[in-house]
Amino acid sequence: TRATTDALTDEKMLRALVGDESGLIKVLQPEKKRTVHTFGTQARQSRVDHLEFANCGAPITDQTELVAARQTGRIDFLAQTESTPPLHSVQAPGRLIGVHYDGGLCAVSPQGVVSIWSADCLNRGRASPDQMELRNPEFTFQLPGEPGLERACWASECMLVGGKDQNCRIFDVTALGSSPSPKPLWAARNLPRTRLNLPRKIWNRDLAFMGGTDPDPQHKQHHTFGTVTSYHEFMLYDTRAQKRPVMVAEHGQEPFTSMCPTPDNQTVLIGDNTGEMYALDMRTGGSLRYSISGVTGSIRAIRCHPEHSCFLATGLGRHVLVHDLETGQLKTKLYIKQCAFSMQIYPQLDAKDPEPEPAVERDPSMPLPSQKELFRKLRQAEHERDLEQRIRKIRGLPPLEDEPPVRTPEAEEESESDQEGLEAPEEEEEEE
Repeated sequence: TRATTDALTDEKMLRALVGDESGLIKVLQPEKKRTVHTFGTQARQSRVDHLEFANCGAPITDQTELVAARQTGRIDFLAQTESTPPLHSVQAPGRLIGVHYDGGLCAVSPQGVVSIWSADCLNRGRASPDQMELRNPEFTFQLPGEPGLERACWASECMLVGGKDQNCRIFDVTALGSSPSPKPLWAARNLPRTRLNLPRKIWNRDLAFMGGTDPDPQHKQHHTFGTVTSYHEFMLYDTRAQKRPVMVAEHGQEPFTSMCPTPDNQTVLIGDNTGEMYALDMRTGGSLRYSISGVTGSIRAIRCHPEHSCFLATGLGRHVLVHDLETGQLKTKLYIKQCAFSMQIYPQLDAKDPEPEPAVERDPSMPLPSQKELFRKLRQAEHERDLEQRIRKIRGLPPLEDEPPVRTPEAEEESESDQEGLEAPEEEEEEE
């Protein structure tokens, strides 16, 4: 376990939590370009695939634990401000595509196995960490369909899953144990066949609920959600309208890997497999607001700040990028040494805009310096610098760094006359 000497006390800077491929979790301050805190043990098989805040129902300022899902299926409960070992760990059967904690813990594997730990089971596991049987799931359920799920996300009691050759489906988490083969509350349909009567390929890479946080009171599910595919498509679904997507937008030529809607759900940020990022406007049918290029490596996580106009992106390029949400301009970036696969931000630790300094007004009673006086000061500064260079040479010290020359009106006139003298022979040769 490693930790830096900086303490988590500065509450005015934007901070990000990043889980990398080596199993480390880093607390970053992109604006100051530094790593505030690093904890975890480096192991290639302990890659952090998902990061989620614990106590999701509590205010963000009361969240003191972090849930980290690793490649081996181990889920760690960590303290965000300490470099101690995990407070508690549970073991899921294999790699996970998503985790959700709201008192109880729910995790989904690519094979469609849903593992659930109740709040009572987690509390008993924390009280008796030596009992290995408490680390296993309390309940497990098998979702219908073939294996190949890529992503799972939650909103209230609804669980949305999708993947390769797996259309999006919404399940009620509270009703999973009512039958051995649970049926979805809602299942999407594929797009119409092509002109050659061939079925459209399905490969959902990332999912996210949209349209607010209030679910449908009748079906206890959210209305709209978006998904990105490996065929550079963004699809928007509305469960109240139809089972096929109500909007399909294609951009670029590379597979999409991650997405994140803005808090107002008017823009969707998308990253692809080559580092390109796109901002789509939902008010105009998914038209392109702007695109961001020049990023190296696949984008694996995008997070939008809930209060300020900025978003963060990271991935295989080993950088955390902070962009302006309105223009897409790069504000700052931070090198993190390892490839990142997951990221979260602290919404309450935000960087407030500094107040502009008052302009210094010149006293009108003070006369302006004359041009002759300016030239005299310039020559005096050059003489002092030349003298300093000679002294350093005598003492055996390295010379001062060269400064860019200052252009004066006299020097500009001399340079123009020299250029005219050089151009004159060329004109004479052309006349001959």
